[in-house]
Amino acid sequence: MYGKCGQIQNAATIFHGLQERSAMCWTSLIAASIEHGGCGDAVELLMRMQREGTPVDNITFITILSACAHSVALFEGKHIHRFIFESGFSADLTVANSLINMYGKCGSIKDACDVFIGIRERDLVSWTSMIAAFAESEQCLHAWSTFCQMLQEGTAPNRVTFINMLSACMNEGWLSVGKHLHTLACKEVGVDLLVNTALINMYKNCGDLDGALALYRDISIKDEAANISILSVCASYGALENGREAHSFLTGIGADLEQNVCISLVNMYGKCGSLEEAHKIFGLASKDDSILWNTVAAAYSQNGQGLAVFDLFQQMQSENIYPDKATFSTLLTACSHTGLMDVAYCCFSAMDGHNETRPLIDQFNCMTDLLSRAGQYDESMGLVENMPLMPTKSSWLTLLSTCRMQVDVKLAESSARHVMELDQEETGSYVILANIYSHEQAE
Repeated sequence: MYGKCGQIQNAATIFHGLQERSAMCWTSLIAASIEHGGCGDAVELLMRMQREGTPVDNITFITILSACAHSVALFEGKHIHRFIFESGFSADLTVANSLINMYGKCGSIKDACDVFIGIRERDLVSWTSMIAAFAESEQCLHAWSTFCQMLQEGTAPNRVTFINMLSACMNEGWLSVGKHLHTLACKEVGVDLLVNTALINMYKNCGDLDGALALYRDISIKDEAANISILSVCASYGALENGREAHSFLTGIGADLEQNVCISLVNMYGKCGSLEEAHKIFGLASKDDSILWNTVAAAYSQNGQGLAVFDLFQQMQSENIYPDKATFSTLLTACSHTGLMDVAYCCFSAMDGHNETRPLIDQFNCMTDLLSRAGQYDESMGLVENMPLMPTKSSWLTLLSTCRMQVDVKLAESSARHVMELDQEETGSYVILANIYSHEQAE
């Protein structure tokens, strides 16, 4: 219990007070140490476990590797792999599958492949873990070839396999492959809520609005995830009438007042430009959630209603909903697009007064954009150069982009130089600089 709650010292004290320590006790403490940042301690504990003669089994290694995967602890994971080899568990299929998963989650695809190739008789988990590793590292062609090889060798995919392959399709925009997977999924897993949601998202990301809508209409049992996904589809494409159709269906089944659905409805109506409907949903929803407030604020900001965003900000405070960083980012963006300098300064100062909302790079970039749009180039340059954080490429690109308005060549050259120092392959800065030179010559 203490380990799960992050109180490692308390867990260790209880552990050391035990007269007899079972393999399960050792495993629990080692896994907790990894998950809460004590990876070096975890390796030492495993060595002690072996020295004290406590038998190590596959469950020990599977649990510890899962913790390494969760914590992206590659260095420690490799240490555990060495222990596995020395303990004679390399041939254990469940341990090998856990190694593939750990290496995949840690981004070490070569190591994952080495383990996968070394498995003599792979099961569904082996194939799915390798496909997931490729998909997560965006090596989508390898994911697809592994999936095809799995089918050729007679292993049928399950829902997890399909979800990972659909993720690969989303990354690459592979609509034709996604449709093939849709047909195969209907045959192999039938009606599956998680796969259906993944399919909706695949159609959305591959640019097929009609495909996403048709699938949603055909689903006999729709859960919250599917409902939120279809609203996200409508929001992405500005498909107001389709969004209203989905809303009508949700109202019919009584799901329209679920908090997450309300947030998605507000987002959809805001993205589709229907502020009246967004505000109506906001009025019906529970307002003890900052995410809902941020979503409706973003809707007003996206539609150029900067003062309405500021009114919401004040209303939040009056209802004891303390704004978070997302609130301030939305507010600063709205101020930037509508020229509300005084409001922006007020909000930025309010952020700086609280540790919980101390400005991060996104908020500094918003202020840089606002100052530049207002023609206050010296102030915007000073903000970027003197901010307490390291300026990013986006910081300098923000400054560079606004130089086109005033054709400020000196500032543009300085900003472009910083962009190129941070990313030599960033071609956008060259294009902007060339346009500024062209405008200067024309004048």
